[in-house]
Amino acid sequence: MIGLITTLHGRPEITRIVLSYYRSIGHYVGCAAFSDAMADLPEGWSDFDFEFVEHPNRPLSDKFNAAARLLRGRGRGVEFALVIGSDDCLSLDYIDHVASLVAKGHDYVRPTVLHNLDMATGRIERVVADHFGAGQAISRKLLYECGFEPWMPSMHNNDRAIGWKAGRLANAAVTMHEHPPMMALKTSHTLVPWGSTAFCKSRREITDEERDGVWLKFPYLKIVLDLVTDDTPKALRPPAHGHERAGT
Repeated sequence: MIGLITTLHGRPEITRIVLSYYRSIGHYVGCAAFSDAMADLPEGWSDFDFEFVEHPNRPLSDKFNAAARLLRGRGRGVEFALVIGSDDCLSLDYIDHVASLVAKGHDYVRPTVLHNLDMATGRIERVVADHFGAGQAISRKLLYECGFEPWMPSMHNNDRAIGWKAGRLANAAVTMHEHPPMMALKTSHTLVPWGSTAFCKSRREITDEERDGVWLKFPYLKIVLDLVTDDTPKALRPPAHGHERAGT
C-alpha cells in the first residue's frame, strides 16, 4: 500500500480533478490537511479515499506533518509515502519506479523533472530543478524514525526539512535526474504558474511528439479530464482529449 500526503489550500476545482485521478488508480491511503472547509475541500470530498484533518495553513511544515500523522494508524500497511501538491498527478510508471528504489533500501527519493500542464490551452512544459517537493518519497522505516512528522516544525519552506529527524537520511537518499513523468495542473491561480522560472534550473515547452509520449503515461488522467463537467470554470477545462494544440 502507498501513502499519499498532501495539503489543500484554495483551489477545490483542481483538487477535485487530482483526487479523482488518484481514486482511479487505487491501492493507496490518502491523507490531506485543509485550512478552510468552504475554500479548500472539493465537491464530493467525502467520496474520495482520503482522510482529512483541519489545520492552520501556516507554517506549511506543521500542516504537512498534520497530514502525515494520519498515516500513523496504517503505518504497517504503508510501504512508503509520496508527497504531492493538490495539483500534482504522478504517473503509474513514476510510482512503480519509486517503489523499486524504496525496495532497494532507499529511505528518501526525490525527483528533478516536472511537467506542467496549462489547463487553459493544453500546452505542456518540461521543468528541471535541483529537486521538487512534489513526488518525494519517504519509506515506512523513515516515517517511523521521524515519528510520522517528516518535516521540522514551524518552517514555512515545506520541502527543505523532510527527514531532518532521521539521522541516517543522507546515507539512504537518492535524487533521480531521469524518471517517469509527473504532471502539475496549472491555472492562473497557481502559486507557481505555467511558464514561471521560479524555483527551476530550466524550462521549455515540449514538442508535439514529446507531448503525445507524456500523455501515454497518464491514461487515467485523460479519462478524468474528459469527464470534467460543463460548470467547471473555463480556465480549468482542457481541450478535448486533453492534449490538442492551443488554438485548434
